Amino acid sequence: MIDVLDHNKRSNLRWFLQKSRKIIHQLDESNTIPLLVGGTGQYMWGILEGWDPPLIKPNEKLRSNIEKQIRDQGIKKVIQSYSKIYKLNENQDLENPRRLIRIIERLEAGFEGNSDRKIKDHNLNSLILGIKIDRKNNDRLLKKRIKGMLKSGWVEEVKNNPEMMDHKKHAAKHAMHHSAMVSAVDIAGSSTDIKTLRDSFDEITVELLKAIENQGYTDGEMYVQFCPMADGGNGAKWISKEKKIMNPYFGSMMLNCGSVVDTIN
Repeated sequence: MIDVLDHNKRSNLRWFLQKSRKIIHQLDESNTIPLLVGGTGQYMWGILEGWDPPLIKPNEKLRSNIEKQIRDQGIKKVIQSYSKIYKLNENQDLENPRRLIRIIERLEAGFEGNSDRKIKDHNLNSLILGIKIDRKNNDRLLKKRIKGMLKSGWVEEVKNNPEMMDHKKHAAKHAMHHSAMVSAVDIAGSSTDIKTLRDSFDEITVELLKAIENQGYTDGEMYVQFCPMADGGNGAKWISKEKKIMNPYFGSMMLNCGSVVDTIN
């Protein structure tokens, strides 16, 4: 898989497994042998062993709190603390911060089953080729390579990378749009005047569309809808999860007035 995800969009193990299995199936249908090369061990074994991880959305607040706890207390103390609350399996690589956070996130969401569930009728005939090297030697070579990269200007290269500069610009734009939306919500929350409420809703929609254009959107489809009669005949947009027109500007007076002008996915 090459160029399958923009740099500003998120992925996870479940996304990777679903995408890879679809491609493997297509290649199998055309009698082509798929090659799975490189990547993390977790993702590789997920394909080879037929893992079926649960669908649990990221809990950003929880992640941030645990990351702070790890920074302040150290990961071993955090493991000890959460072991008093949940049954943590020591074979789950708990000293890997990302793995620990994901395990706790899953438990907080109420999923206490085996995280390494398997898909039904998994039958992948595979040939595994790799370089066998002991852990200590591997760690030594890895540290040597990282030191070499740092010495050759790795940090400066990343800082000056055009994509990194674009990311900073995106972050600044996102903050600006968020501020404008908060301001519009505050105005709407303190008013009972219908025109003010409509204007605020229009402003929120405009800024939200800008934020989506800047940051991207990956949670299914949304529809941008437009009413030509809103805003004194100038027209105004809104965003809906449903394709059916339910005009928020005029309600029951002109509930079905408007049309879908764009689809976000």
